[in-house]
Amino acid sequence: MISPGRVAIVTGGGSGLGRAISLVMAANRARVLIADINPDAAQAVSAEIEKAGGEAIPLQVDVSKEEECERMVKKAVDTWNSVDILVNSAGIIIDNPLRKVSAADFDKVMAVNLKGTLFSMKKAEIIMSERKYGRIVNITSVAYKGNAGQAAYASSKGAVGSLTKVVALELARRNITVNAIAPGIIETPMARGITAEQFERIAKATPVGHIGQPADIAHAVMFLVADEAGYITGQVIDVDGGLTVGIGTNPLMYKTKTN
Repeated sequence: MISPGRVAIVTGGGSGLGRAISLVMAANRARVLIADINPDAAQAVSAEIEKAGGEAIPLQVDVSKEEECERMVKKAVDTWNSVDILVNSAGIIIDNPLRKVSAADFDKVMAVNLKGTLFSMKKAEIIMSERKYGRIVNITSVAYKGNAGQAAYASSKGAVGSLTKVVALELARRNITVNAIAPGIIETPMARGITAEQFERIAKATPVGHIGQPADIAHAVMFLVADEAGYITGQVIDVDGGLTVGIGTNPLMYKTKTN
């Protein structure tokens, strides 16, 4: 459980995983700043929360720019006088085989996925350190284990996992935990490039037998941001229905029928 009135920032909070995380956070009585590059999406989620009786504010933010992350944290402090929880969910995918990976695309993915996570943590921990309390959760991906065609994306998510561990060590004595969730295939707009046939094949390859939903990730995040989760830090937790356990790491190899 989180104490009522905790102040949370969710980057990428206007859609997909970020939207689900924001809604669950608000349902658990957190006050949520919805940060998103798309102001209309942020406004829509904020309005949805307020309609349900929660507290939220939308804010257009480009997390790849450090000054905008600073403005984001300042907005939360100016509005609610704190930042207790930070969830870094903002991310982009640009997929290409190695020969077609451009420097510009690689830099763009790194700027949002890695630098955005770094800048947001850098600004939020200042407030958390002053208050001697904080919960940070970074959204990475099981792609960090390696996935063909995702040189930029997988590299960025692997780096987020490493960054999570580094910052967890630095902030542990300040009562700030830093962990990461690595989703598997989740049914979100970011997965729109996956065909229905591919979804079906992945679902069959997943030990639990189905594709994940945004709520699956949101509830995993809630576990890590709970007041009682203060002894868990520096961890990257795969939430993928068992897909990356053993031979399940490759859907094409998963041929054993168990029941």
